[in-house]
Amino acid sequence: MNIREFSDRVLAAAKAAGIDPAEISYSSNASFSARARLGELENYQVSDRIGLVLRGKVNGRIGMASTQAIDEDSIEFLVRGVM
Repeated sequence: MNIREFSDRVLAAAKAAGIDPAEISYSSNASFSARARLGELENYQVSDRIGLVLRGKVNGRIGMASTQAIDEDSIEFLVRGVM
């Protein structure tokens, strides 16, 4: 599932649960590092981090929840976390 589809589904689930208004903040960071010694690759590291925050208003109060997983289970987790 891509981030756009995931965001749309999270916002729809939030609205259905009574979280209104709601907003999503998303960040992504990719990095690569390598170390060579005497012309030989000694070590390398690849990382890709994502983070998504759902923030919304429920019964006059603001709630917030975050995740690093973009999957089906995270949708319910985010909505419950805000509530």
